[in-house]
Amino acid sequence: MNKKKIDVLIIGFGIAGSCLAYQLHQQQLKVHILHNPTKPNATAIANGLCQRVSGQKLGINPTVNACFDSAINYYKTIEKKFNTPIISSYPIKKYLTAQQQALWQKKHNQPRYKNLLGTTITTKNNLNYITMPENYIINPTNYLNCLTEYFTHKQFLSINTFDESQLVIHKNYIDYKNIQAKYVIFCTGSAISESMFFNHLPYQNIKGEILTLKTTHTHPLQCVQHSHTLSPYTKQTYKFGSTYSRPCNYLPSKDNYNNLVTDLTKLCSTPLTITKIEAGVRCALTDQNPVLGWHNTYTSIGLFSGFGSRGFITAPHLAHLWANTFPQVNPALNCFNVGRFATTLKLIH
Repeated sequence: MNKKKIDVLIIGFGIAGSCLAYQLHQQQLKVHILHNPTKPNATAIANGLCQRVSGQKLGINPTVNACFDSAINYYKTIEKKFNTPIISSYPIKKYLTAQQQALWQKKHNQPRYKNLLGTTITTKNNLNYITMPENYIINPTNYLNCLTEYFTHKQFLSINTFDESQLVIHKNYIDYKNIQAKYVIFCTGSAISESMFFNHLPYQNIKGEILTLKTTHTHPLQCVQHSHTLSPYTKQTYKFGSTYSRPCNYLPSKDNYNNLVTDLTKLCSTPLTITKIEAGVRCALTDQNPVLGWHNTYTSIGLFSGFGSRGFITAPHLAHLWANTFPQVNPALNCFNVGRFATTLKLIH
């Protein structure tokens, strides 16, 4: 049987796999993607929120800041290419705790926070909030559907389960069933912790639960944020979440559901109907940074993962940087290289 010869076999098609496949394809590399839609996919249920300032301390994460503009340009490019709504800009009405109000007073006039934290604190119904500009919502469904159709049309994507035991590693290539690839890269999100190649890494995965809501009321679309974020999804559909909890499984919990509902009633007076609650598991490592690069023994086996809750912001830019120097890892990405986790690996026979 003649094998399909390619440069890179991508395993997984969430935000990591889609970004890396697209960026490698843009560099004229022959890619093929193995995607199993029956596997849980944290990207598919996410609210797609991209904000430069976040967290209880109203902070700017350095990696997020370095990747932010590149990510927004990436989604705008995909939106234009496929003529499908993917990215929308919204201000965020962010309710502040007393501690956050004190932080806002210290930060909002600092140069690095200029135009990011609003200019005033507004009080309404005994609650204080600021209006934060420069935030975006990515529609995960539209985004993934566009790239799925694109790669499927080009016969670069297969809907199939992946069996790691079927990989046969040779000196200059890797066989997988009817495919012969120079490189294989795992972009399987939290499932990477089950891989025989990368199960040694110090994972600290995080479970997230999110509500889907519908309303029949016509009103201006906006994001509202307190402990969680209420974000527009379609014209009369919102998403609300996400929670952060462990242990990690894909079953929504009663406690997290109740916490979401309690927080929602504080933020929104518009009648909303809960149509769905979903749970996903974000891949994260103990140092809270993404991880990418090559296995230290099997140097044609790589990974691109560990994006946690920031994947919609960080994955596009990091994929772009790696693709530009592929297969070498761009020196700008050294801080994310898998080699930062020193360990002795056993050979896989």
